[in-house]
Amino acid sequence: GDVEAAPADGSYESLVDDEGRVHEFATVPSSGVFQGRADETNWQYDAATGKPSWHTDQSFRSPRPLASAMYCIETPGDGVGQTVFCSTVAACEDLPARLRSKLAKLRAAHSYEQLSASFQRFAGGTAKTLSGARKEALYHLLDDGALYLAPHAISHVVDEAGKELAKGSELVDALAARCTRPEYVHAHAWEPGDIVVWNNLRTMHAATGVPESAAK
Repeated sequence: GDVEAAPADGSYESLVDDEGRVHEFATVPSSGVFQGRADETNWQYDAATGKPSWHTDQSFRSPRPLASAMYCIETPGDGVGQTVFCSTVAACEDLPARLRSKLAKLRAAHSYEQLSASFQRFAGGTAKTLSGARKEALYHLLDDGALYLAPHAISHVVDEAGKELAKGSELVDALAARCTRPEYVHAHAWEPGDIVVWNNLRTMHAATGVPESAAK
């Protein structure tokens, strides 16, 4: 399918050979929001702390990216620095049919501006780190049998008539917490040479913490 040719969205991001389809990312100043808890195996989303930072890659884009891939060059070893994945399909299937029917009628607004605000709230980052020039993208909360969530990037939820739900954020947080229950989560312990490809429309993922003492 088509790949969006986009300009760089922040000071931490640059284009490779001026090609809008290939972006290179440095460490975001507010990247602490992407770190989980290194000493735990329960990776359920905590709305109060925003961690682990469960998300779907670049959900604010239109078109949104179907898939992502990561390749491991080096790792601290001993299972440190895992990436956790959850199945939003399995979590959706376990919801009551009546609730699924209601969710299918709702759409969530994903925006870069909201992502920036989340960085500021949860990691002490600055709203100036990210560009606010992008328009929000509206996507169904439930689509093709899967929940589509990115709690840090979703600003609000609207119904069929386009009316904003009074407690849309609470709904998104509750769904994110449900999707990241242990029974829906796989933790991948990286080894050099590993490559993982995943479907952004049917999963969420998150980085986990790496102790400062660990070699990187």
